Amino acid sequence: MNLDWATLSTPVIIAIVPILVALFKKIAPAESHKWLYPVMASAFGAALTAIDGALGNVGMTPLYGVLLGMAGVALREVIDQVKKTATGV
Repeated sequence: MNLDWATLSTPVIIAIVPILVALFKKIAPAESHKWLYPVMASAFGAALTAIDGALGNVGMTPLYGVLLGMAGVALREVIDQVKKTATGV
């Protein structure tokens, strides 16, 4: 198994997107921004894949970036559901 950056960049981007959204929530914690979080996640995914593509990862496209951002939202939701199940809330 070859673990070069081209292989690792996809899961790394999926993991970074929820962190960036959480940082935005800390900076601007208004309830009126809730609709913006999925849009921001897609934008963060596209931006990160654009940076990754500029660094030489040829397979990165803007659409792929949007999909990675959406996968980041899905990852966050899975983590939230696991937390809710573990705490019984």
